[in-house]
Amino acid sequence: MLTLVVTAHGDLERVLKVWDGAEDPAAAIHMAVLRSDVIYQASRTFFHSAYLEEHRDAADRIGAFLARPEITPRIETAFFKVEDPRLRQVLSDATYLG
Repeated sequence: MLTLVVTAHGDLERVLKVWDGAEDPAAAIHMAVLRSDVIYQASRTFFHSAYLEEHRDAADRIGAFLARPEITPRIETAFFKVEDPRLRQVLSDATYLG
């Protein structure tokens, strides 16, 4: 969805704002899933996607959004709201950054 918004020249900031305000655990689960594609380098943190190779600013913005410190407690809280062991594993894995 995020890559579609970027490549279609949509309003990425608006999408991120709506996502940030969405209810958990669903929003946090999606954040957790995408956190596995955030790359941490000495000079850059970005969301890795082949679709965003020519959209470096957007990849950086998505990476920064997903790496924000306040996302980790949100994911941890969501862990206790779900019963599915697979979703719990995804949420657990996403609390360890880079």
